[in-house]
Amino acid sequence: MLKVVVLSGPSGSGNSSARFVFEEMGYYIVENVPTEALDVVVTSLNNEEKYEIRKICIMLTIASAKEGIEILENRDDIELIKIILTTDRETLRKRYALSRHAHPYAVSKGISLSAAIEEEESFALAIQNKADYFIDTTNLSPKELKSLLISDLEGVNKGKITIQFTSFGMKNGRPKDLDMFFDVRTIPNPYWLDNLKFLSGLDQEVIDYMLSFEGTTELIEKIKEYLYSANIADPDLIIRTSGELRVSNFMLYQLAYSEMAFPKINWPDRKSVV
Repeated sequence: MLKVVVLSGPSGSGNSSARFVFEEMGYYIVENVPTEALDVVVTSLNNEEKYEIRKICIMLTIASAKEGIEILENRDDIELIKIILTTDRETLRKRYALSRHAHPYAVSKGISLSAAIEEEESFALAIQNKADYFIDTTNLSPKELKSLLISDLEGVNKGKITIQFTSFGMKNGRPKDLDMFFDVRTIPNPYWLDNLKFLSGLDQEVIDYMLSFEGTTELIEKIKEYLYSANIADPDLIIRTSGELRVSNFMLYQLAYSEMAFPKINWPDRKSVV
């Protein structure tokens, strides 16, 4: 059965951020479709012989959400989930003041920002009882909204954590966008031992050597404590310098569960983490 998520909310309440989340979860995004064409679009995409798509996210303006939801509720060949985002008026005013963007509903209706915000709020409240999820994003960051959507709405990915690691030199300090920072300079580097330098973290000799130090085991346990926590955010990943397609460092191997990058520049020559 085709899974259909209807996503709507007042302008500025986080619709774009939520859209990116559903893209990452593998949803086919449908937007800017007139409500009278929804049935045709869903019927077309619900063709298993023609399309492999089995889950779609339909984005509707809050003004058209009620009509669109009512149309799709009459279908019995889809699994329908209705998500309405909302944000308090003052937060919306601040967001538009900071972004300097024009409010689309205010422009289309020729009304003030405050009037547009109040009118869209009334549309959201009118369909609150139809929503499976009515999410207030007033105090949610984009990362928190992402975590909420993934954990609560996408059962396939529930409990999964995407972890990316960044390896960098300290010449210019640590990257600004890290969620967590672990300093592994305090543990030994097996590369400087002649009998281990050509081995990797896969080799038992390296594992035994590294685990023989109390500092290594303490650091591993501390990292595990964080990685096993719920709702962990997604760090970035830049790992192996010098262009060598291998990971020889013990800690990097233990932590490298996500994508890896192999910049050709040598470590001492790095002037940027980008």
